[in-house]
Amino acid sequence: MKKLLTVVTALSFYFFSMAQGDPAVSSTGFASGSIAVNQTTVLNIDVTNSDFVNFLTIPSGGYQVSISLPASLVYRAEPLNASALVHVSGPLFDNITYDGVNVFTADLAAPQGVGVISKLQLTVKGLIITATPVVSVVEVAPLTAGVAATDLAPNNSLQPSLLITTPLALKLLDFNATIKDCNSELTWRSANEENFDRFEIEYSTDGGTYQNVGTVKGQNTGASGNYKFNYPQQTIKGFYRLKMVDKNGNINYSNVVKLTNICKEVKAFVYPNPVAAMQDANVVLQNFGNKVEGILYDAAGKQLRVVKLANGSNKLNLQQYTGGNYLLNIKDENNTAVSVRITVAR
Repeated sequence: MKKLLTVVTALSFYFFSMAQGDPAVSSTGFASGSIAVNQTTVLNIDVTNSDFVNFLTIPSGGYQVSISLPASLVYRAEPLNASALVHVSGPLFDNITYDGVNVFTADLAAPQGVGVISKLQLTVKGLIITATPVVSVVEVAPLTAGVAATDLAPNNSLQPSLLITTPLALKLLDFNATIKDCNSELTWRSANEENFDRFEIEYSTDGGTYQNVGTVKGQNTGASGNYKFNYPQQTIKGFYRLKMVDKNGNINYSNVVKLTNICKEVKAFVYPNPVAAMQDANVVLQNFGNKVEGILYDAAGKQLRVVKLANGSNKLNLQQYTGGNYLLNIKDENNTAVSVRITVAR
């Protein structure tokens, strides 16, 4: 049995940890802070299997999550509470227990094939104004990769991150992502846009390290807002979140949404190749966009002609050219490009 241990402390925080595959032992510490009396702290812990094909497959009961609090919190005005909440992208925690001192334990009640642990909410109430929660994820059952094989591949990783946030007047109503025309389309709705400045769109390929890929200014109407942002996701897996910033520089973060880009690979081939004298070549395209053109070059790199192409079979007349090698560069309106070498036999 292996353990992942992450110590987290903050004034107000959102914790996101993704352990892929059969987690290796790892530990990360963060700067000190405090949890205020009556504050509600939400921890998001996502566990996925990074198997290339079935990377979201986790067996039922495969993980157990424990949340430990300092012994000093035994002295409190009200009992500590931990409860499971429904998360739109995952199942529920089950069998939540409390040892009567400072440790909560929750088993993952995930059906086979569901890969995201749901949101666990921990509410701390009492007289103590500082606390250092300790979150540990314990492997209970072996993970599987594919259909039935034991996960022995070295695809394990842990990327914890700490986000210091401040409550904003703005309320994020929803945040969704879909694949449209092989690009990521992010949509979200907000309410109560008072003193709000902007949304910063952050993207990650692994769920741990994020980069800013765009900014959308807030409508700042004081009411509701509807937004859309498109991004050319180049990887199969992509993770997105919104960084919300008001005019005073206060920030907050959205939930993380995951996208799988299953767009088909573009293909281009020419037959017959070599092309004999007095014979046309057939250029066959698959999964390109709606506007495709081909540029023909000779062996010296000189541009000879530009032709319009489309998905399917396209006839290309090469009878006017001498024997030798040629290069056909094919590109669509999305800048998807493929080069095909053509040999003309004379």
